[in-house]
Amino acid sequence: MTYSEALAYLDSFINLERNVPTRTMRAVITLDRVRELASRLGNPQNSFPSLHVAGTKGKGSTCAFAASILRAEGFKTGLYTSPHLVDVRERIRIGDDLIPEGDFARIISSCRPVLEDMRRPPRGQRRPTYFEVLTHLAFAWFAEQKVDVAVIEVGLGGRLDATNIVTPVACGITNISFDHQAILGNTLGLIAREKAGIMKPGVPIVIAPQVPEVHRMLEDCAKLARAPFEFINAAPPKAGVKLALRGGFQIENWAVAVRLVDLFCHKRNRMPVSDSAIREGSANVKWPGRLEEISPRVFLDGAHNDHSMHAVLADVRPTAQRRDVPLVVLFACAKDKDSHSMLGELAAHHADHVIFSHSGNSRGKDPAALAAEWKKLSGCDAVVMGSCVDALNEARRLAGSKGVVLATGSLYLVGAIKKALSV
Repeated sequence: MTYSEALAYLDSFINLERNVPTRTMRAVITLDRVRELASRLGNPQNSFPSLHVAGTKGKGSTCAFAASILRAEGFKTGLYTSPHLVDVRERIRIGDDLIPEGDFARIISSCRPVLEDMRRPPRGQRRPTYFEVLTHLAFAWFAEQKVDVAVIEVGLGGRLDATNIVTPVACGITNISFDHQAILGNTLGLIAREKAGIMKPGVPIVIAPQVPEVHRMLEDCAKLARAPFEFINAAPPKAGVKLALRGGFQIENWAVAVRLVDLFCHKRNRMPVSDSAIREGSANVKWPGRLEEISPRVFLDGAHNDHSMHAVLADVRPTAQRRDVPLVVLFACAKDKDSHSMLGELAAHHADHVIFSHSGNSRGKDPAALAAEWKKLSGCDAVVMGSCVDALNEARRLAGSKGVVLATGSLYLVGAIKKALSV
């Protein structure tokens, strides 16, 4: 099997999922099939220690910080995240190296007999999903490569996420806000309970600052799970520690990551993580598409709910407060996202120009519909452009030599721009 054939085979699992209504999928999803898949293929997730991170906002950044600090401490570190921006192999890496195309194809090929058998399940059972197959691929590669530790980001939720078959050294939960309500629940408490599903007896859990409703739910869940827990104090890093990731909101992600690494180092070496590793790992972390400056005053960020949009705009807007320094926002989002709340944040932060476009992904919302929504909300007209690259060029023109451009609303948009510009 070639790499392109492996990609096509993996993508075929997406097509299977599209034929199942969301409500039906919710009813049949359990971890039983994930565990069966892992068991039939050797349970690779049991071959390495791990750190497991859930949350709504910042879980990917937290994982990136943790992996970078672990590498600086000298550990061979796997990192599994989602989604990807350009290449699916971005999700599975050791250090800065993506899983090689040859290894990707070889592992998919070796799994295929079991996968084919599970694609024809007995009545009442279901087929594996795209994410479940990809998760097994990551675990298999990490086991094969004999990593010292893997940092694992939850894909969606926590309790029923495919990654939740690991028994980690420690867990982290980052900021929780509204997202995926159709799957996780329509209150913050219900969403928090789903995220808390990664908690396990005796496994310490490190939790970012939360609103009271979420705080109470996570505390109750930790006690019920008999998991030792702590809410971290997201204080600014001490002198000498510089964070490579932009945005004040990254401080709490960094704080969760440092504590998770410290717990791992105590477990592994009976010693705390070194100050030098914290400094080096924090300064060298890479996490594209999160307030990433691709050229002077041109930023890409995958914020996709109102909470993350507010945080990003709060960091970008101070550079565009003067009337002669415009803020131009290029916006696109998926159909299932709360565009109204995100556009409300754009209005509240007084974006000077808004351009609506499309990432090219089938999940994207019609930019003309977004423009109509913006007109109703703000009373202002907006530019609509089908090509996100043309839209970015127009945003740069409107911003002029002094303005700030922010492309946001969707990681699909960020990925489309990065792919088109090769940045």
